[in-house]
Amino acid sequence: MLRVEGLNEDALVRIYDLTGRLVKTLELNSDQKELEIDVQNFAKGVYNIRITNSSINITKKLVVNR
Repeated sequence: MLRVEGLNEDALVRIYDLTGRLVKTLELNSDQKELEIDVQNFAKGVYNIRITNSSINITKKLVVNR
């Protein structure tokens, strides 16, 4: 579950593996406070989540371990 507060406009959520390969893209509406990310098809490892719109550029770390 990804929690984001204070969005004043819609944002794109992009998830990258550590090699920089884009593995998933999602949209986050400005009225959403949480986004559920299905990682069932992700390999075990560390991923970077980048949340962007015209006013923000946030990067978070996601760790998938089984």
